[in-house]
This record gives sequence, structure tokens and C-alpha cells, in this order.
Amino acid sequence: ATLSYQWQKDGVNISDTNATNYTLSNLTEDSNGTYRAVVSNAYGTANSNGAVLKVGYAPAIATQPSAQFIVAGNSVTFSIAATGTETLTYQWQKDASNIAGATSTSYVITSVQTSHAGTYSVVVSNAYAGTTSSGATLTVNSPPTITTQPASQTVVAGRLARFSVAASGQGTLTYQWRKSGVDIAGATGSTYTVSNVSSVTAGVYSCVVSNTYGSSTSANATLTADAANL
Repeated sequence: ATLSYQWQKDGVNISDTNATNYTLSNLTEDSNGTYRAVVSNAYGTANSNGAVLKVGYAPAIATQPSAQFIVAGNSVTFSIAATGTETLTYQWQKDASNIAGATSTSYVITSVQTSHAGTYSVVVSNAYAGTTSSGATLTVNSPPTITTQPASQTVVAGRLARFSVAASGQGTLTYQWRKSGVDIAGATGSTYTVSNVSSVTAGVYSCVVSNTYGSSTSANATLTADAANL
């Protein structure tokens, strides 16, 4: 006998759906539901199993993370805003590698070190898809690092003593020598010479090395005038 078909959504007939197939176009979240067909002939009806349709929106990044320029030792925060059908999950990456535990809308580094420099992004996912944000570069700017400390010396009175310091760092480095913590006028090179050692010039010397991002102070170097020659 002739079979007739009626499609239903959540138990309610859908108009003009009288074929063996039912096609939905231009899906939205309103299309979510349970679909079934009721098949009839002269002798009765039979209901198909229900087929659940879930429609959602893949994640979209509404606000991308921003590049950061940070002085070492400070904190930095990367943040994004995303839209899409819940539930959204987040996984932050550095240089395309997952960061353990970094699974929220923001990622915070509390004390930035030079090793943290790189490109940060986040993968936002839901049940429908995943999308990756643009990369945000973290540039870490550091105060100078003193690579060679000045050395303590014992020098015969009347002779000269020379202190030297070596440092590395970003940008232009400046130097200021100190005696007992007080700046020495004009002593602004990587070396400092005491031309006439005496009990007056004896003391503790150090050097402050600076750049745009901060400063570092060398270890103390003691100048001792040889008492036997005073």
C-alpha cells in the first residue's frame, strides 16, 4: 500500500515534510532538537527513532592578545575575548607549544625573565571546532648584567690603581663609579683609575651600570694602601 511520511521536531509536525528525507538549510541554534519521521499507511503508523540535532557556533576570537614589552622582573598578562556556543575551553601556547595549566581567558607571568620571551597564542575550542588566536610577541627588556666584577687591590702608596667592570645588556650602557656608596664625579667609564693611592683614596669601590631598563651594581672592591709605604 501507499506509504506517507510526516517529519516531526520534538514531537510536533513540521509542515510540508512528506518525503523520506528532510533537509534543513541555514541552520541556527533554533534548529536544535529531536527529529523523527512518522510513517503511515492504511493499516497504521510507525515512528522512527529520534535523531538529535545539535547546532552551535564555532569559537571566534573577538579580542586578540596584544604584544607586550616588559622589563624583566615585572608581571605580564595576556588576555582574549571569544564568542561561540558554550562551553568554551582555552589552551595557551608559547611558540606553538602548550603551556601546562594555562587554560583560562588570561595568562599571567608573575615575574618575567628573559627565558619567557616568545610568541603567545591561545586555542579556543568547543564541541564544534577550535580556533587559534593571532600570536602576541613578548619582548623582555633587561637591566645590564655584570659579567666581570672589579677586583680588590693592595697598592703601594703613590702608585696608581685601576678598577674595571664588564657588563652586557640592551641598548647603550652607562657607568658610574662610587666610593663608599657615593658617586665619584666624572668616573663614568668601564674602568676607573686612582692615580695616587693613599690612605685618603683607600676604601670600597663599586660601579653602577645602567641602561634604559634599569641598573645593576657591581660587587664591592676594596682598595688598600700598602701601610709599609705610606
